[in-house]
Amino acid sequence: MKPVGESGGQRSRDRIASLAIQGLDVATFFREAGLAVSAVIPSAGMPTWFTLDPASLLITSYQRRAP
Repeated sequence: MKPVGESGGQRSRDRIASLAIQGLDVATFFREAGLAVSAVIPSAGMPTWFTLDPASLLITSYQRRAP
């Protein structure tokens, strides 16, 4: 596996930061962020995302990106 260059990792971080301020719904954010992660970590082909309630730590949302 080819190592991730700093520019690839930085582009993914920038993309995720950009998504975070767009006001997307959770499913769209997870899908787009998953694409950014998968671009630099090929083995993360199907990232699974959770959101947690900060007080109770209960899972409030779950998304698994479709193949």
